[in-house]
Amino acid sequence: MRTIKFRGIAIFGKVFIYGSLIIATNEAGRVEYFIKRTSGSIQVKEESVGQFTGLKDKNSVEIYEGDIVESMLPRNKFFDDIAKVVFRKGSFMMKSVEFEDETSCLIDSEQFIEVIGNIYMNKELLCQSNQ
Repeated sequence: MRTIKFRGIAIFGKVFIYGSLIIATNEAGRVEYFIKRTSGSIQVKEESVGQFTGLKDKNSVEIYEGDIVESMLPRNKFFDDIAKVVFRKGSFMMKSVEFEDETSCLIDSEQFIEVIGNIYMNKELLCQSNQ
């Protein structure tokens, strides 16, 4: 059975919170995002919410939407060595950082990729492959 869980950065902090996603509308009509854990719900930044892909990298680290991964496979014309994990067309994919177009490939060889950061706390990694 597939594990469905999310993560998001706490609204007042720089730490990821992991659990179930709750989207609610407050009294003022604004949409707010919360991660529910066994100890309660914590509000998170909307732009930081990412879903667990159901996969782990070569080090058994869970892979989430928004992660930056490095491929251990040889470079090719479709994928450079660093990519970000995105959800496109109904599946999780690795989107090339080097190529400006929508070049993506399915995550199908998790033993050949490693999570090296995420797009929220490690933006500098997105520029690494262009140097």
